[in-house]
Amino acid sequence: MAIPQLSRDQTLNLDPPYYPPIALQQRKEGVCAIHIRVSVEGEIRELALRQSTGSSELDNACLETMHAAHFLPAQRAGEPVAASTDVWLAWRLPE
Repeated sequence: MAIPQLSRDQTLNLDPPYYPPIALQQRKEGVCAIHIRVSVEGEIRELALRQSTGSSELDNACLETMHAAHFLPAQRAGEPVAASTDVWLAWRLPE
């Protein structure tokens, strides 16, 4: 099965200052799962929340974070193909 991957130089911003301020004030943490469909060109074609963090602020931040991510398309027999995958993001309060 061909699976798209985050580009190697990709950094996902899940720490302050990117932590949603309301979620930070309310001391919210959580794990979300996002289903992502990536085109042959490596562009995100679809994002869907598969598992909620339990916080709408964190869920929205998960979607925004993944929408801004850069992906490498999946490959089959050395050729890029459209494919999908699930990405899990964990929001943890800073120590």
